[in-house]
Amino acid sequence: MRIGNSEIRYGGLSNQGATCYLNTVLQTLFLTKEFREAVERQDNEVGGVALQLKKLFATLKSGHTASTQELTRTLCIPNVFEQQDAAEYFQRILNSVSPELSKLYQGAVRNTTTCQTGCHDTSEEKCPFMVLPLSIDTDHHIYRVEDGLKAFFKPSVLDGDNQMYCDICEEKTDTEMRCEMKEYPKILTLQLKRFAFDYSWMTYVKNDCEVDIPLTLTTEKYKYELYAITNHSGTYTGGHYNALIRSYEDQSWYCFDDIWVRKYNPPTMIRSRNAYLLMYAREDLPDCSPDPSPETPKQSQCLLQQSLLHTIGGVRAYPSGSRVGRHHHGRLLLVSAVSVRNSSSQTSVEMVSTPDPAQDTPTPHFDSGLGIVPDHTSAFSQPITEQVAEAAPTALDVLQGAGPELSLSELGLGSYNPVGLVQNVLEFMHVDVGLPWWAAIVAGTVLARCAVLPVIVKGQREAAKLNNVLPEITKITHRLNEAKRSGNQLEFAKASSDMMLFQKEHDVNPLRGFLVPLVQLPVFISFFIALRNMSSLPVPSMQSGGLWWFTDLTVADPFYILPLAVTGTMFAVLELGAESGVNNPNMQMMKTVLRIMPFIVFPLTINFPTAVFTYWLTSNVFSLGQVALLRHPAVRQRLNIPERVTHPPAASPDTAAPPPEGFIKSFKTAWKNAQLVGQLEERNKRVKDHLDIAARGPVSQTFSHNPLQQKTLPSVTDKPANPESPVAPASRKKSWEETIG
Repeated sequence: MRIGNSEIRYGGLSNQGATCYLNTVLQTLFLTKEFREAVERQDNEVGGVALQLKKLFATLKSGHTASTQELTRTLCIPNVFEQQDAAEYFQRILNSVSPELSKLYQGAVRNTTTCQTGCHDTSEEKCPFMVLPLSIDTDHHIYRVEDGLKAFFKPSVLDGDNQMYCDICEEKTDTEMRCEMKEYPKILTLQLKRFAFDYSWMTYVKNDCEVDIPLTLTTEKYKYELYAITNHSGTYTGGHYNALIRSYEDQSWYCFDDIWVRKYNPPTMIRSRNAYLLMYAREDLPDCSPDPSPETPKQSQCLLQQSLLHTIGGVRAYPSGSRVGRHHHGRLLLVSAVSVRNSSSQTSVEMVSTPDPAQDTPTPHFDSGLGIVPDHTSAFSQPITEQVAEAAPTALDVLQGAGPELSLSELGLGSYNPVGLVQNVLEFMHVDVGLPWWAAIVAGTVLARCAVLPVIVKGQREAAKLNNVLPEITKITHRLNEAKRSGNQLEFAKASSDMMLFQKEHDVNPLRGFLVPLVQLPVFISFFIALRNMSSLPVPSMQSGGLWWFTDLTVADPFYILPLAVTGTMFAVLELGAESGVNNPNMQMMKTVLRIMPFIVFPLTINFPTAVFTYWLTSNVFSLGQVALLRHPAVRQRLNIPERVTHPPAASPDTAAPPPEGFIKSFKTAWKNAQLVGQLEERNKRVKDHLDIAARGPVSQTFSHNPLQQKTLPSVTDKPANPESPVAPASRKKSWEETIG
């Protein structure tokens, strides 16, 4: 596979289901020079994860797609269809290999705690790490990695309810905690903590704020250069990982997305909503031992050798109309530029105090979050520094001046599948035709709908023919239902034969009505996925490619105007039957479902990017214009669409369908019928129970006397008719043995 004149030499990794998190980690390890060389030196007898990595790296080095099945079994991954955390498995792999391999990523921080209220005792603790987690401040729209590092190493005081127990004071006291870098790792890995627990929803949510990613981080001892970014798109429970990695062999950036490997241009990585893991390779700073001269003070020689300031001549080469740093409220914006090996540059801006001649010269600093670099601004006079600040470009100017707009192929988009073809067409309209992105989306939508217009016309033609013979088809259908209900196989076969002959004679088939959705659905899905991927990357120019209130096509509509417009037009399209043109009474339930569908879809799609809604709204408006056009008699005659015949109810009195009911009335009727069915089932159950009891007859007699038979005993008030006759003695009570028959 070739892109331009450069051949991609790296192979991809097959996705077993949801193992993209593992694939991105493995690609970053493979393109880490020291780690790959250490893996290749491993003995085959070592076994375990190291041996599987050695085999995997050999396949990737040959440029072929590799499988991770053996490695997943070695790592004891139970379910390859469940998404896992890339940072977790990155550390899991490093903990499973030898110390020679893992020490490249291992550093250490020194945590210092000091009692503030009592003994002022200080204790230190060394804590090794492989990943530095940086909390993202949700209060800011754009997050800077440098700010996260400053917050990580910022001292904090635990007081109030957070006091710590002091062993010397034997009570809880205010405690100051400091964190300092003790051992700098060879590879610095930063994790952006995008997932936080939301107590209102009792689940983890993702923070998709934009993150400014510096290409270099400078400390007091070392300089780190960015060489790998792991991106995550989606939610906490599901999503996708890919990796952007700079090869140490040709200094080119590549996008690794499972089996797909594409070249990538680094300037677009300055800001990202999906960045999750950042990896920086350490480089030692050059020795600052200048040859001092009278014109240049000794303190500023190191500063100039490290190129922390542009020269005045180099700064004036930029256009005068560019956005630059300015002197504001007694603070000066100093611009620092550090060249990187791929001939691009990362520009960072730092606020430092302006020297005041009336006071002692302060000692400002350039703080990178990991250390302090001396920045003696006293070496320059105030007029010179103001010229630097007024002429120096911002990071955005550097990126915009680096070259032409990146193509979608360089961004890892665009291919020869349906989604990629849609992206290529939109790119052609935007770049070659010169349309803004919103106009390119509208034009692409209109072209796609015009391409499927012949299918729509054919669907209208078939629907009209079917409607004109609907009474005859209804009669035959009634015969089929009656024969099926009565179990008359002969009549059912005869009715089926008549139906086939009738459809063949009149060239009608109800199944042809599904042709329109079968063609339009893939087009809609392709546009939806294409625009969603372009927005989630995002394509930089789409962030300013909208109009009116939705200038950024990669984010949701802040006023919900587009979602409401899409819902209204969708309801109108479905209500008018713009796509089908069928007036079949048997489809009333389906039409009822279609009427309520827009209101169900609205809350589910309200946070879609405005690029998707631009396509959706254009498609709906096109459908409304299409139905108005196809209802015109002259147009129907031109397109050979038969006129629709309105069948009176008396045309077929035996099989005429009742007039259509409204949604509320039909719902009430269905609910009442369901209640009647339940009552009928309960009545049938009671009748069956009564019949069962009657069928069993009287209870069988098992005793010598019938206990159910009542005996008439003489009343005490009754006197015998003959006084002389003796009174009959009372009957003797039988024992229980005598009652047994």
